[in-house]
Amino acid sequence: MKALRDRATQLENQAQQSRARIEGLQRQLACARDEHQLEAARSLLSIKSAELQEAQEFLTKADDVSDSEMLQLVENMNSHIVQLSASICDEFRAAYERGILGTEERARQAYQRLLTSQLLPQQLLDSLHNFDHSQDSVVAETALQAALTGYTAWLCNTWNLGVLPWLHDLYWSIRSNEPQSVAGRWRALSRKHTRVLLSTTEEQHNTGVRYMVLHVVDVLLVCGVTGSDHELPLKVVGRFGDAFRNVAELAFQFQSIASERIISHDVLIVYPNPGSPFDVSYMKDEWGGPTASQSRGERGTVLCAIQLGLMTEVALTADDKVKRGRGVRHTILLKSPVVLDTVLDELRREKNRPPSRRDADRCPRARQENSKPSDDFNTMRAESRRKE
Repeated sequence: MKALRDRATQLENQAQQSRARIEGLQRQLACARDEHQLEAARSLLSIKSAELQEAQEFLTKADDVSDSEMLQLVENMNSHIVQLSASICDEFRAAYERGILGTEERARQAYQRLLTSQLLPQQLLDSLHNFDHSQDSVVAETALQAALTGYTAWLCNTWNLGVLPWLHDLYWSIRSNEPQSVAGRWRALSRKHTRVLLSTTEEQHNTGVRYMVLHVVDVLLVCGVTGSDHELPLKVVGRFGDAFRNVAELAFQFQSIASERIISHDVLIVYPNPGSPFDVSYMKDEWGGPTASQSRGERGTVLCAIQLGLMTEVALTADDKVKRGRGVRHTILLKSPVVLDTVLDELRREKNRPPSRRDADRCPRARQENSKPSDDFNTMRAESRRKE
């Protein structure tokens, strides 16, 4: 009997030990499950935090560059364009020949290329052919400045030098239907990656310089400057290559900043096309004073833009669209200086005046030295050039 009781006690002790072991294992299992759940929770929290950070970055409207810095960049471009145009005009002054367009095939081809490019209007191109630029280079210098301004404006506003143009249309569609922060971030990402995929920065700069030089060479050909297909471009590049590259680099710098580093709004170059009605809200009559601009502004027509302007655009919210009745808000930061088509008539009238009524030289430097210009037109243009 005692043996049975001892055996029962032994079995009971073994059962208690087994229960204790089971309880211990259960506690260990529960701890393991809690730790696994905690680790899973930590991993999920990390993922959600990263997603939130990405969303905040995508939705932020913070810009790396201010509008005042962009304005300074455009004014710097304008200064380079004016100086380069004047230098080229002076360099080739002795090579201008009047009336060569009718006999020189290369000049006729240059005329047609400029007309097709829409950088210069036919009215200005005809004046390039008819005026004697060796004696009075005002029209030649205006045409050079207009060609440089027009192509630089295209460089600033273009998406990837015109490659994949549908990206530009897609962006405007996104901006019209999505918040500005979303549209701006999409623009920045798409411009950044397409630019990297398509070509290197050096290749883009070389392309910009090459076409800029070719447009200037075409203007010189129409003015009567002679030279072979290789000789004249090489001469222009050899003398002014660094200046062309400076303008191109500033244009690409504008393009990069405006497209990739400004999210809250769009920063755009203002470039009135030749033939546009004069609009004082975003244009400035460069050769006319305030009185002339006011009296001729409403009925004047743009002959050409000779410097760049600057504006901002921001997509409005749904409530603002209802209040304002339009989808975007424009702000003009810098008006584009333009030459009106009436200037050519003034030049023709001045050309027909007696020599005593004309300046000996309408070169900007000579006009600045002459304290008594002979007529109002010379006075207005001299004042506009002194501002530079």
